[in-house]
Amino acid sequence: MILPDGFKIIIDSKWQLINSRPSEDDIRQMFAYNRLFGSRQAYSVYPGSTPSITGDFFDSSSNGYCGLEFISFVKEGKLDQTSIKTFLNR
Repeated sequence: MILPDGFKIIIDSKWQLINSRPSEDDIRQMFAYNRLFGSRQAYSVYPGSTPSITGDFFDSSSNGYCGLEFISFVKEGKLDQTSIKTFLNR
């Protein structure tokens, strides 16, 4: 996603469920996206209601910032666009 000021954010939606942490490959993928697309922030977005997890992994000045987000996509058996819009408006 490219914001009006030119700031780039990578959002990679995942559909697997995770219990405690993403795979090492998913973390490496965020760093690769930052470098490939010239972004300073990358998020892997998983289904669920776990609180967000953020951090500076390795050297964030050269690798960028990475975070994990969990969004409840479904509410009462239907797609919940409210959760998605809330995430995008942060």
